[in-house]
Amino acid sequence: MLDLRREIVQRLRMADDREGVQFISGRVEGCSSRSVISGAAVVFEELPFVLVTSIDSAVDLRHVEVGCLMSRGLVGVNVGFVGDEARTGLLVAGAELLRWAEFDDLLVGFDEIWLFDAAPKTVPPLGCSLCEPVRLDEHEPSDEIISWMRQSGCLVGLGDGYGTNFIASDAAIAAALHLVKA
Repeated sequence: MLDLRREIVQRLRMADDREGVQFISGRVEGCSSRSVISGAAVVFEELPFVLVTSIDSAVDLRHVEVGCLMSRGLVGVNVGFVGDEARTGLLVAGAELLRWAEFDDLLVGFDEIWLFDAAPKTVPPLGCSLCEPVRLDEHEPSDEIISWMRQSGCLVGLGDGYGTNFIASDAAIAAALHLVKA
C-alpha cells in the first residue's frame, strides 16, 4: 500500500507538463463518486486539492451546501472557493472529501469533483459537466473540458448520476482510482 501511495504522489508531482498529456475517459456503470472516493482512500488521503463543483445535484455551493457541511463539522479551515458568480467550486483537501464519503446522505448522486496537485484558479467552463445525462462511454469529452483540464492542471474529473463518468490525465492514476484495469 505504501508503494502505491508513493507512486501516486510521484505521478501527481510530475503532472506539470500538460500539453503532451493524452487524456483517457470513460464510464463505470453501477459506480458513484462516493464509491470511487471510498475505494481509493489511499489516493484521496494524499490529494492536496479537490475542487467540488456539484454535491448531490446542487451546483450553487456558496450557500446551502457549505452551511450543511459546516454544521456537521465537515468543512475545516482549509476550505476555499474558486470561480465567480456564474459558477463556483468548493476547494477542499482529499482527506476532507474522504470524510464526507462516510455519511450516507452526502455524495448520493450527481456529484462532480476534480482532482489537483496544485490549487486551481478557475472552475470548468459554464455548461461543461461530467454528470448525467453526459455519458463518456458513448461520447468523447468536449474540447472545452479537455482544454480547461490542460490549462488548470487538473488530473482527474469525476461526475456521476447512474454511473460515473471520468476523464484522467494518466492511465495509472485512473487505475489507482479503480476506474480502469491496471
